[in-house]
Amino acid sequence: MRASATYPSSYFPGLKAGAFLLIITCMSLGLLSAQKLEQAFLQAQLRKDYVDALRVGEEGLKQAAVPDSWLRDTSFFTLEAVGSQAATLGSREIKSLLALQAFLVKKRPSSAFFWQKERALTALRFRQQIPDTWTFALEELIQQHPWKTDYFILSQYSYALLDRFQQAQLSYRSKLRQFQSVDLILKQAAWRFPEKALEADRLRLQLVHALSPALPDCELLSSRYENQVNSRRPSLQLYEEIYSLLRVKGCPAGSFRDSVLFRLAQRSQNPYMLRMVLEELIAREYWDAAEKSMARCLARVSYPPLKAQVQLETAQLFKYRKNFRTARLYAQEALRSAPQWGKPWLFQAQLLIDSAPFCAFSPLERKALNWLAIDYCERAMNVEPFWRKEALDMIRALQKELPRQEDLSLYGLQIGDSFPLGCWIGEATRVRYRSN
Repeated sequence: MRASATYPSSYFPGLKAGAFLLIITCMSLGLLSAQKLEQAFLQAQLRKDYVDALRVGEEGLKQAAVPDSWLRDTSFFTLEAVGSQAATLGSREIKSLLALQAFLVKKRPSSAFFWQKERALTALRFRQQIPDTWTFALEELIQQHPWKTDYFILSQYSYALLDRFQQAQLSYRSKLRQFQSVDLILKQAAWRFPEKALEADRLRLQLVHALSPALPDCELLSSRYENQVNSRRPSLQLYEEIYSLLRVKGCPAGSFRDSVLFRLAQRSQNPYMLRMVLEELIAREYWDAAEKSMARCLARVSYPPLKAQVQLETAQLFKYRKNFRTARLYAQEALRSAPQWGKPWLFQAQLLIDSAPFCAFSPLERKALNWLAIDYCERAMNVEPFWRKEALDMIRALQKELPRQEDLSLYGLQIGDSFPLGCWIGEATRVRYRSN
């Protein structure tokens, strides 16, 4: 680490040679004004002296009133320091830089997410210099902005957590809390970043496998917690802990697990836990309980992309129950929450195909359902190219069932005609023919 630089007499106008020593002393005593600190900071920045600039900047954080110009200059400086001076900064300077960025998060609410993310990226870049603390900045970003954090930061934190599980001597409760902080977010990452879905799922499974050996076996877990539940009035937090442990350990269904499952479905206020409960309720076809829990979960989720996924899962639930009209309504709600998501369009295409036995009573009506399903597949590709392959595969399968061009006249139709669909659909599509 560099020693402090000796500042020239021109550093502050009107100061004689050696006067800067007095400034350093005043800094250490907290006697220097914000104006003088700002001037010192700017001079150090002009000289590209990042070590001394960080020293002055850290002192600036102690000032009660900080001018906007200081915030602006500090903003530019933190970006430049990370971008061009990585090799010259030691652990102390890096911690000062992270402190400056944390200061900007608090002082600039309108750009808080930007600076929170910059702070996480800074910690990532300098993780070799601060091996014991670099994950804290990432954890803060994920906890405060879980659905806006990009996949790179999320995956790096998850890998760090995996190393911690494998190396650190942590209690299973500590490991469980840390696992819960990223479990749902990794599940969401598989949806938010479809191209990373396999990696996100694999990473989540690695975390589960790393956590599982620290836990008691299923029989011991059940007997231990069943005694706790029966001997006193258990809190929701205890039920959530029990359910998380049973899930991570992969314990089979049984009366004790079912009692915990239904208690959380009825009372949990935690969106994370409700999502886990819903997943099991749907998988085990507890439709009534799932429907009630789904409504409670939707009422507690405000972030639009996450809300869209819950809405699509609700649509899936009603599709299983052959309530196609309500299923489509929830799929449309998902599109309103996340207009650039292609999956709800593919879901509606499949919904049309599955409803054919209930809505199409003639060959022409069955073909018309396929026309509209193709429309939906095309919309899925248009709003999100990731779904192109799946949409094209579905379109190719549907086209095999379309009428030939010469057969359209038998129905009194021409290519491009509008064709209304009744039943629960209430929508028009355009006439198509089979392409060779």
